[in-house]
Amino acid sequence: GYEWVELGRGRVDVKGCVTALKEIGFRGWAIVELDRVPEPTGSPKASAILNKRYVEQELGLTV
Repeated sequence: GYEWVELGRGRVDVKGCVTALKEIGFRGWAIVELDRVPEPTGSPKASAILNKRYVEQELGLTV
């Protein structure tokens, strides 16, 4: 099975995917989607903040 988690917490090599897109000159949109909040005490807003921080700080992209 799988579990929806915020960026940087799962098994997907997000940095590798972004690097590959940059290498081929991709200049389109990228969308971050979280199907559900992974923690029972979490909130959509808290997850969005974590994802935004990851995109900006870890991937060096502008949101």
